[in-house]
Amino acid sequence: TLLRGAIPLPEITASRTDLTDAGTVFTGNARLTYDGALLIADQISYNPKTQVARAIGHASLTRGPQRLLADEITYNLTDRSYAVKNMRLGQDPLYVSGSSLEGTTDKVIIHDATVTFSEPWTFAPTLNAGTVTYIPGSSVRAESARIGVGPITPIPVPVYDQSVKDPLISHMSGRAGFSSRLGGFLELGLLAPFTRSVKLGGDLDIYTKRGV
Repeated sequence: TLLRGAIPLPEITASRTDLTDAGTVFTGNARLTYDGALLIADQISYNPKTQVARAIGHASLTRGPQRLLADEITYNLTDRSYAVKNMRLGQDPLYVSGSSLEGTTDKVIIHDATVTFSEPWTFAPTLNAGTVTYIPGSSVRAESARIGVGPITPIPVPVYDQSVKDPLISHMSGRAGFSSRLGGFLELGLLAPFTRSVKLGGDLDIYTKRGV
């Protein structure tokens, strides 16, 4: 009966262990495993009374297909919630970076967010917003966002709501070439999801013989 009511403990390993009044500090290749979650960092401080772990330095939190990288991660083992500083989050097909984050298993809120809809690279479809709400495996929502390609996000989007199964790249079009009538040309198009059923956007076409 006593064992049945006991609080399950995480498995923690590190090169060095130090006991303090606030808990235990694990330093050097620190790894914490608990209920399918893996927390890795240069240093992990764990308080058994509050069941809160604080990871500092090259910190990462992996849960299923979701992997979070940050300078610092505070993870609550009781409710599986977490908060981070200077983070990068990846779960195909989305990759997110931001200044800070609060999250649970059901919802993640990223501040000063940059979202790329594929592996981050120069021409990846990109969204920037002060706050982005990500429902893992379901949707991305943002207000007062801007979208574009790579570091250039010129298109304002007052309300953005998109399923992760309907990636932004599927609403982009591009064509380049040369013809005797148009000269050299570049044609770009983008539709942004304002709601799940409404998409608005435009085209930008540049021709050496016809202008913009």
